[in-house]
Amino acid sequence: MSKEKISHLILKIAVVFPLVYMAWGSYLRPKVFSVYVPTFLTQFISSSVLLWIISTLFVVIAAFILFEKRPFVPPLIVSIYFAIIVLLNAHWGTPSFDFYYKDIAIALTALALAVKSKTL
Repeated sequence: MSKEKISHLILKIAVVFPLVYMAWGSYLRPKVFSVYVPTFLTQFISSSVLLWIISTLFVVIAAFILFEKRPFVPPLIVSIYFAIIVLLNAHWGTPSFDFYYKDIAIALTALALAVKSKTL
């Protein structure tokens, strides 16, 4: 396996792992993962239902990323989702940013995967 394919696989795993972990974690501890539900949406649908929908979408997107040869759209969706979460919820310089720094890393990793998939 070439270095390009190995690095592509590592990027895929780096994006898929947090998605699957968040889906599983939200099933086990919904209160902890409810922060990933955009607050303005909870006015229309309960946070537990939204969390279930988001978790299901994460598993589907993770499968597409893992099993597609050159995924472009799914990692782009992940990148946009996490960027929105950070922009809507993080207050720069406050303790809440300590919770969202990893979301920036996931968004950038997903964006790198999308760019790499497009250029292969």
